[in-house]
Amino acid sequence: MEEDLPLFRIGFLLGYGLANLYVYLRLLSLLPPRKGIRIGFSLLLWFCVAALPISRFGLFSPPFFAHRILSLAGGWWLALTFYILFAALLTDLILLATRIAGATLRRRPSFNPGRLRAGRLRRMILIPGLAAAVAVVAAGKINSAVVRTSELDLRVEREGPPPGSLRIVFVSDLHLGMLSPRWLVPEIVERINGLEPDLILLGGDTIDGGGAGGRWDEFREQLAGLRAARGVFAVMGNHEYYSGGEEAADLIRETGIRLLRDEVVEIGERISLAGREDPNAGRLGPGPRKRFPDLIAGVPADNLLIVFEHQPLRDEQLEGLNVDLHLSGHTHHGQLFPLNLITSAIYDTSWGYNRVGDTHVYVSSGAGNTVAPTRTVSRPEIVAINLNIGPGNRRPDTND
Repeated sequence: MEEDLPLFRIGFLLGYGLANLYVYLRLLSLLPPRKGIRIGFSLLLWFCVAALPISRFGLFSPPFFAHRILSLAGGWWLALTFYILFAALLTDLILLATRIAGATLRRRPSFNPGRLRAGRLRRMILIPGLAAAVAVVAAGKINSAVVRTSELDLRVEREGPPPGSLRIVFVSDLHLGMLSPRWLVPEIVERINGLEPDLILLGGDTIDGGGAGGRWDEFREQLAGLRAARGVFAVMGNHEYYSGGEEAADLIRETGIRLLRDEVVEIGERISLAGREDPNAGRLGPGPRKRFPDLIAGVPADNLLIVFEHQPLRDEQLEGLNVDLHLSGHTHHGQLFPLNLITSAIYDTSWGYNRVGDTHVYVSSGAGNTVAPTRTVSRPEIVAINLNIGPGNRRPDTND
């Protein structure tokens, strides 16, 4: 991936630059022809455009305050650009339709071409579209500030572990960094501890940015307050690898949270927990992660087996693997509409609960935001699972 990153950045910059050039030209057409206004508008817009790659790609290291301003400007503008682009495209499609219809309309004596002047019609459509874009992004910010608790009651049948229940709290994609609200981690920790979990799992992308944007001392002390009877565990996500890889791993360990990197641990009588590496480990980390069947090959067939990792698997990857519960995140369910349509096409489960054979599957939409500080689709969540364990022998031993 180290070789792929420059190509990705070039492709992103090209696409982002062209989209913003189109948006810029359409917005410029709405302004009065006064030179000072147009120059000021141009400088402000292109500052916001440049802020995103400067703050995210590490082109240079500005002071903390300047970096924060750039991150805010770039993140907000990315979200606004997304919806302004739709408004501008819709406007141009409507203008094109009126031009096509114009040939017929001109034959009518009552037709007044002044009523359909392109500039006037563009303003009539595009200005409400801009207002709608701002409203959608603002509503998304409100949505992103309300972290819900998603409760699930699930049952598994196993001969190995004693009957009972296991309360699991799963949270992914905190994306702790420069722009994280100061209330986020204290509230998350308080809410999780208030659920009285037996087991806490952090599903990757806990850290976003080197040293969590210079705020790790703050986050480390807060995350160290997580409490669970059977332990607090975490896995690596792609953003940990984008944030220094081993450096990010060391930061997580500093909290007292146990980081599982292709490891299986016992968390109770005949209860196994497997934490998988992120796929980026092979390109930005210590080497390729283990194949899923190899990772869990030593787990007895009558053990209860919980697997968590950052990125979701396809349904066929879970079939016949003796997994009772599989947890992941990563998708944010798109975060910005209509990107959820893309994540739904890529992943069998983009958000929420699914069942694959005897395996319970949950993909979390995450508790934080990435890049843009708003969510116009999906909701941030903490996932609380009551796993009820009953007697049964539903699978043969596949390790022989």
